[in-house]
Amino acid sequence: MLQTEKRYYSLQIVATTLGVHPQAIRLYEREGLISSMRCGSERYYTISQIERLRVIVQLRQELGVNLAGIEVILHMRDRLQTLSQKADTSPEPGPDFKPPAKITIPIRHES
Repeated sequence: MLQTEKRYYSLQIVATTLGVHPQAIRLYEREGLISSMRCGSERYYTISQIERLRVIVQLRQELGVNLAGIEVILHMRDRLQTLSQKADTSPEPGPDFKPPAKITIPIRHES
């Protein structure tokens, strides 16, 4: 089985990279918008967590979205990704598949 190496980046490195104060990232974590891995009192983030933080920072700084709005947007984004992954892994229809019958609804014109 192929092992993929996960890299972790410290809070300070992530904050510097994203151009935000470390306190902002801590706030996002307290609000449940992001999670981190901890080693002692230090916080560490993976690339996917950093990308999520990048979205949060863009929504907050560039679009002025408040934290409640960011939470809703991230939830919708996560849901869409889940649905997309399910659609990608859905099996192809088998040979017995029949599309649904067409339903016609007569339109009455009243005079």
